[in-house]
Amino acid sequence: MDFMRGTADPSKAICPEGEDATHFASIHGNPMGEMPPLLKYHIKLLNIMAGCAVGRTNITTVEAKLQSMYSYEDVLHAMCDGHTNIELNIALANLFFEGYIEVEISIPGLSSTGVIWDAFATFPKYADEMAGCLVDMSQSLEYMRKLMNLVTLGSAIIEGFLDRYYTGDEFRGESDSRVKNGADGGGAATPTKDKKGDEEDKEESDGMHWIDKLFVDLYNSFKELYDLRSPMITDLQNSTIYKLLDSLTLVCEALQGADLPIHFDLLASKDDDEEEAGSQQGNLKKDEVSSLKKFIKALEADEDLALSIQSDRMDQIVRLFDNLPKLVDDVNSEVRYEPTIRKLVTHTRNLIKKEKNKKFIPRECEETAIWTIQLFRAMIEDKWKSAYGKPMDINERDEEGGEEEDEAAMPVQDCLDDCGATILCLDVIADGMNETVVEEGVNLLCCLLIREGGNKKVQQVRYRKLIMASEAVKKNKPCPIQKLSQSLI
Repeated sequence: MDFMRGTADPSKAICPEGEDATHFASIHGNPMGEMPPLLKYHIKLLNIMAGCAVGRTNITTVEAKLQSMYSYEDVLHAMCDGHTNIELNIALANLFFEGYIEVEISIPGLSSTGVIWDAFATFPKYADEMAGCLVDMSQSLEYMRKLMNLVTLGSAIIEGFLDRYYTGDEFRGESDSRVKNGADGGGAATPTKDKKGDEEDKEESDGMHWIDKLFVDLYNSFKELYDLRSPMITDLQNSTIYKLLDSLTLVCEALQGADLPIHFDLLASKDDDEEEAGSQQGNLKKDEVSSLKKFIKALEADEDLALSIQSDRMDQIVRLFDNLPKLVDDVNSEVRYEPTIRKLVTHTRNLIKKEKNKKFIPRECEETAIWTIQLFRAMIEDKWKSAYGKPMDINERDEEGGEEEDEAAMPVQDCLDDCGATILCLDVIADGMNETVVEEGVNLLCCLLIREGGNKKVQQVRYRKLIMASEAVKKNKPCPIQKLSQSLI
């Protein structure tokens, strides 16, 4: 508990002695990295302590014990420490909100303690970083979730502080000298004022107090994040940020003319303490599901994203296949071109089930079959593209292609046929099969057949398959393969 009481050096629990802080942060600041057991313990303990203080009424005794165990100055100093990683920062912010802001009895002198303003000054960079991540997706989703959690907690802390503690007289006039002499009731001198010195005096002479400047920085950073209206941010998180923005416009004269839209539904939706205890978790879950649905709809409606996914799915995998060594190549490799294709063909054919006179692929496997067939077709079309100089599909190949395209695609067509792709196409062109699967099978078969004079190897395989379907001919019941044959004559 020495760490919790502040008698030990917090930096030793945050960044071990002798280890470079930047290197430590690059490892342990990464959510996927392993943290030291002692640090994991402290984070768990902080979250448990915060959980004991959830709510504002009827827990005064718990809050008092919590505040005596871990003073708010120690919490704030740890939040300002540049060595503190994101996991620990979230736990500290959570504890500070539940144990020192969302309380029934206010803490005397909290607003006049300089370190709390230092802590507030760290939040604009988190909001800016979160906005940047949402734009360029430069960080992992796990890190972005945790960063957004920290930003949301910061919004709630500052909004709660402005609502319950801030008077507007802090560090202005006589308050400055009183706090600088350490008589602020909290027993802490004001590092913020001492640290800024002449720079703050210049700001005040220019007409803006350093606290107002901090409010403007907070507003601009959080407003930029709020204006993104990203579907990855839940409605509850957006609401928390909006309430902070609204509070900042009320307490800072420099923000009186800010172009913040008025959302009465958000401002009037503050939960009662009685309702909060019983429904908070359920509301959080509902809010997450609602935001996820919105995000999925936005993804489905994005045509550029669909094209990008298609390009990544096919083009890059086709390149990967092209780089695989062939069986005749004298190289040491466990994965080769032809066996891989044969495995894919065999796997897809094994998905086909028979029921009486019909064939089908189970619904949960249809996407896999479609993707595999599309991949084989993309391998042929890619060779046409390399010879033609631009993308070429089946229709363009039939109208504009020539000998160069034939020569470029011939090795791939023959390899696919040798590995069973033609048989696969004929297997999926059957009664009972999903229409999309049948369509993709026809497209691939056309790709295999297209060649000046026709691909005789594929034609022979198709002929043998038609002979095997002779029973359907005798019953005068045309099967899909017969229909395809008639359309190709």
